[in-house]
Amino acid sequence: MDWKLCYAKNSESRNVTLNTIKKIKKSKFDIIPATVPGSFQMDYINAGKMAGIKNKDDLYFGTNVLKIQELESTHVWYFAEFKLNDEKSYLHFGGIDTIAEIYINGNLALKTENMFLEYDVKDYLKKGKNEVIFHIIPACIESRKHLLSPVERSFKSAYPGVPIRKPAHSFGWDIMPRIVTSGLWKAVEIRKEKAEYIVDTYFCMGNIDADKGIVDFSCKVNAHIESDLLKGYSVRIYGKCGASEFSHEEDLWHTCQQVFVHGENMKLWWPRFAGEPNVYDVTVELKYNGQVIDSKTENVGFRIISLENTEVVDENGKGDFCFVVNGKRIFALGTNWVPLDAFHADDEDRLETALSFLWESNCNMVRCWGGNVYENDKFYDFCDRYGIMVWQDFSFACAIYPNDDEFRKNVKHELEFQVKRLRNHPSLMLWSGDNEGDLIYKFLDAGRADPNKNRLTRELIPEVIDYLDPETPYLPSSPYLSPLAFKTKLPTTEEHLWSNLPFKDSFYKDAPCKFMSEIGKMGYPEMTSLKKFLKNPEKLFENNGKVTSEYLAHSACM
Repeated sequence: MDWKLCYAKNSESRNVTLNTIKKIKKSKFDIIPATVPGSFQMDYINAGKMAGIKNKDDLYFGTNVLKIQELESTHVWYFAEFKLNDEKSYLHFGGIDTIAEIYINGNLALKTENMFLEYDVKDYLKKGKNEVIFHIIPACIESRKHLLSPVERSFKSAYPGVPIRKPAHSFGWDIMPRIVTSGLWKAVEIRKEKAEYIVDTYFCMGNIDADKGIVDFSCKVNAHIESDLLKGYSVRIYGKCGASEFSHEEDLWHTCQQVFVHGENMKLWWPRFAGEPNVYDVTVELKYNGQVIDSKTENVGFRIISLENTEVVDENGKGDFCFVVNGKRIFALGTNWVPLDAFHADDEDRLETALSFLWESNCNMVRCWGGNVYENDKFYDFCDRYGIMVWQDFSFACAIYPNDDEFRKNVKHELEFQVKRLRNHPSLMLWSGDNEGDLIYKFLDAGRADPNKNRLTRELIPEVIDYLDPETPYLPSSPYLSPLAFKTKLPTTEEHLWSNLPFKDSFYKDAPCKFMSEIGKMGYPEMTSLKKFLKNPEKLFENNGKVTSEYLAHSACM
């Protein structure tokens, strides 16, 4: 598709409805070329609309990035024309950032409000010429409609993001400047609808005998079948890892069926340094009268996982927080995975290099931090095949989020989509409800507020996991202040350790926790890096001892 966009300030477009390309062209709003996947902000810069900034390198130099904030109240209309060859085609939207109205041939076909979901549109499409318009409503303006209660908390700069399902880092973080993006951050595709197909699968581990190479497992298959009768339909599951393979086929008795498979001479999946990360390429086939009508191929690793967690360290320093794989306790060597780019349409360009760093750092575990987006499929495939265990935070960070029905409904769709998308990866070791959400409660009511009253992490999220991925351990927050930890005030077994103190200080070396899921020391890049984005890299501090605004512009919200 040949994409273009037009844009206007909120004050100029409050009562404007642009639901056709003809109306857009008559509006007299500026029209510029658009890149999909991409972002309005980079298209705006590439079109030469931001004085003194021609590209991303210019944007990140000095205090230029502060100019991006001038676009936070801008409405954007992406538009394109396209042709459909038949009436069974539909549009698939991989990712919309974030609040949007989608018009198909002048008709409002869909409203979106979650950057972490994919969407399909079938209504109002026709054979032949069509047009699509995405009206992207500015998140910071839309957020003003949500009155937050006294309990809902965040950093001052991040309050617009509390009711909006967008990554927390967008509003400024210690590792990221404030860049509140908008646009189509993933591909828009024309897809052809299938009459009968596999909806989803879930692999559940049963008995595993490592010594004998025997594995019993099941695969829950959901299928969409249009036929009145299911006679003639079957499901076949076939897997191969090197010389080891298995195959099982049985008749389909319902559109949902749990298929039990017994495998011999099987290879187990192990984390790096504990054994080989054996991954089976498993194909699930839906067949009718012996002919394959749909198939789905996934990475499957046969392993049994658990988390041994005592929640607190007692007065004698005893406690436990350890991942166990196939009955073996695993010593985790890891890092946190943070945003690859402020503009997530560009994440994949950096992914290969970042994964090489992960491998070269001798990590066998990575924590996907909650202030980020959910990572690209290629990331999880890499972790599967290289034995990198994945700790997956849900995308909530350093805030107490709303609990109203509208927000919970929005989040539930997100949780269900992401859990189904990621649950079969053998590298997935843990779901975590959020990043440091429990710690925010320490600042409420002089520390008397109980984080275990957080209905998002104590009710909604575990409820979704319980019925969609009961095999994977769940931690309500990182760090987790359980009822026992809150009542006794004893140290938690898992902790985040950050300080300006030397690493040899007792803050680090005498910490009572048994697992450090974040650790670091505040510092500065080397001079060669500083020169790339600062006008005065030799002067990082003002006369009053505070860090310069030029430096802070790259690591905070100003």
